[in-house]
Amino acid sequence: MTEPGAAPAAFGPALSRLFIVQFFSWSAMFALWIYAVPIVAANVLHLPGAGPRGLQPAIVTVGLCFSAYAALGTTGSLLLPRVIARFGHARVHGLALLCGAAGLAIFGMAREAIALVPAVVAIGIGWAAIGSIPYAVLAGLVPPGRGAHFTRLFAFSTVIPQVATTIGLVMLADRFLAGKPERVMALAAVAMGLAGVLTLVWRRHFAPADLVEAEW
Repeated sequence: MTEPGAAPAAFGPALSRLFIVQFFSWSAMFALWIYAVPIVAANVLHLPGAGPRGLQPAIVTVGLCFSAYAALGTTGSLLLPRVIARFGHARVHGLALLCGAAGLAIFGMAREAIALVPAVVAIGIGWAAIGSIPYAVLAGLVPPGRGAHFTRLFAFSTVIPQVATTIGLVMLADRFLAGKPERVMALAAVAMGLAGVLTLVWRRHFAPADLVEAEW
């Protein structure tokens, strides 16, 4: 019998798996945030390699894209409870991450501004899930009375990917990027796709029985 406040036996493995999914999901998003402007400038708007002033159209375009996917993500998060009630947290999260991966891939391959539209929609679907579902799963997994402790611990699931992505991309810049920032989006798409696949494979670990959908 588990002592009050102690974690159940399955909690540790479930939290570890959730951290892994978060690592790949957030790494993909950080890669997008870092390299979206150079990708749009070079591939979509075909701007010359000028300074910040020359990149202004790309900055504006990326700002509009980010605003659009953020708005779609916020709207989508309001619809998630009904979808999750029917299909479950892990299945919805996994499929949403796969949509986000497709969006990142399209973003990296875009050569016309119109191609950014489906990319933004797909990324918005992934963002809706990333910003809400893992925290709902965590709330259902943590032992009673330990919510604040594990919520603080869970914050590292976004900090660690940020540090790892920044350092990793700097190390790969000369050898892997070779003046082609769209390769970063290929890596980001693979990372988020992997997060989606792992979520679907591990879905039984992300289905806490005591998580009440009405609490959303």
